[in-house]
Amino acid sequence: MIELVKVSAMMIVLAVLRCADLVVGLIGKMDMSGFLPSWLRPSAEHNANATLRAKTSLPSKKSEMNGFFDPHDSRIFYKISKRARKISMRVNPSDRIVTVIIPNRRSLSAAKVFVKEKMDWINVQLEKLPEAQPIFDGRQILFEGEAYTVHMPGSHGRPKVDRESKYIIVPATEDTLSGRTIRLLKREARAALEDSTTFYADQLRKSVAKVSIRDSKTIWG
Repeated sequence: MIELVKVSAMMIVLAVLRCADLVVGLIGKMDMSGFLPSWLRPSAEHNANATLRAKTSLPSKKSEMNGFFDPHDSRIFYKISKRARKISMRVNPSDRIVTVIIPNRRSLSAAKVFVKEKMDWINVQLEKLPEAQPIFDGRQILFEGEAYTVHMPGSHGRPKVDRESKYIIVPATEDTLSGRTIRLLKREARAALEDSTTFYADQLRKSVAKVSIRDSKTIWG
């Protein structure tokens, strides 16, 4: 009889605990401020301060893996680099993003001051960039001084330039068309530069080790 009572009591305790877990889980998904007395409810000022702290707090270590954007200016991207010895800044013309490189988390406040002081320079550099020209199927772009049409026949195959029909043929999807087209144009430019460089280097009896194509970045610091 005593053993039966113990088992029954244990089953009741387990049932209560399961109910408690369920209630806690539901409360975690609900706004319980309406169930609290007025003197226990968080004030609007408290909520505003909590939101401000969340926005201005340092980024988590997980987000630092690839850096993080300034919450007040989407053009500014902070990147933490262990190799950095000082705060530096560069403008990438391809995506119109200003990357601010900082040595560690402790440098973030100083980096924000640095960005604020250089905001006029940042605005000038971004305004100097040429107007963005998105690449899409059917778009005409200049290639070797002539108008060529970008053609996306499908998603499989090797990109190529058809000089007879004046088509830049790039098998891709809508998401990858721009990147594949730019890489094709860089390969074509590199090949043309290598031919010209080799020709003129031979005329001067010089040798060229390497020809490369890069997107130049404007750097401060």
